[in-house]
Amino acid sequence: MFIRGSALGETDTNVNDFLQLVNRILPQAKDKKHFRKRSQNLDFYIEAQVHGDISLDRDIDSLVVDYSYWGTDIAIQIENLCDKYAIGLIWNSGLELEVAEFPNNFRGPEVPTYASKFGMYGKLNAYLIGKASKQMSKEHDDLQMLKYLWHCIVRFGKEIKMPASGDHS
Repeated sequence: MFIRGSALGETDTNVNDFLQLVNRILPQAKDKKHFRKRSQNLDFYIEAQVHGDISLDRDIDSLVVDYSYWGTDIAIQIENLCDKYAIGLIWNSGLELEVAEFPNNFRGPEVPTYASKFGMYGKLNAYLIGKASKQMSKEHDDLQMLKYLWHCIVRFGKEIKMPASGDHS
């Protein structure tokens, strides 16, 4: 944020103002059941590290989940967890990329092959990358390829179309 001057779509801000902005935006996101459009910046992001125990019922207010998980077995687990611990559940719009649109000159020539292998219905998204991670070995090269697939989705992907009703509760 302080090197490039922007974070979460906000420019020229300091830590205190940024935290106040996040605290203002989050309740709005809960009401709308979605989050603001994400940046496609791959090189600068906010990292948080927690050292110590975390209590789901005491320390977690909300969970933001990629829409690619909507209607899946994992979504049911997430919804149950949020209900059990009174955690607000926010569905963001998520990103997906057509398998045919994966470039071979962005993160390597083998990326389109992996996209074809793990895509479903001609698309690849966060949920499908998660499924692929269970199929792949935990070798460094395999994990690196999943990261490259994700980079392509973030850089070139389109928002997942959510139902018009907007009912995601």
